[in-house]
Amino acid sequence: MDEVDITSLPPFMLSDDPVALSAACNILIHLDSSTRLKIDDEEFLMPFGALVFYHLHIIQLDETPDIIQNIPHYAANAFGNREGCTSTPDQRLRAYRYARADQLLNNLEIALKSANNKQTRSLLSDLNALAKKMPRSIGVPLQTFSSDDQQEGAVNLESLERTKQAMKQALHLP
Repeated sequence: MDEVDITSLPPFMLSDDPVALSAACNILIHLDSSTRLKIDDEEFLMPFGALVFYHLHIIQLDETPDIIQNIPHYAANAFGNREGCTSTPDQRLRAYRYARADQLLNNLEIALKSANNKQTRSLLSDLNALAKKMPRSIGVPLQTFSSDDQQEGAVNLESLERTKQAMKQALHLP
């Protein structure tokens, strides 16, 4: 991410302190960075903060569907534990990590297509570090891909697509 150091967000997310959560929410809402996202056959840019909220919503649909409310900006409110909407620190942290993995995988695809070896190595390093913090069902495909970084570009792009699909399946994403 360019403008804001998002690595400072995880400690905020682990708190149930309303001031800390409000600060984290505001950072996510006002981030000036977008990530390319593909759902089914549709591809578009999504602000990083919205991607975190999207993943939080998906996590809650899977784990606690009975608490989800049909109100505008539900996921942002749940992230901030406000207006009667709630989320756990673990759900917020996983949503952030899943969004970060999406971002890294998409940036990696761009780096591979442009044969930018320096950026590819940096992104693979970041992806490998993040994979170690993920649940096994997601971390293993990410780490497997990271270990394949010596492959040729075309093979690596195929492996990257398989990794994205494995992550989507593990997260129950459309």
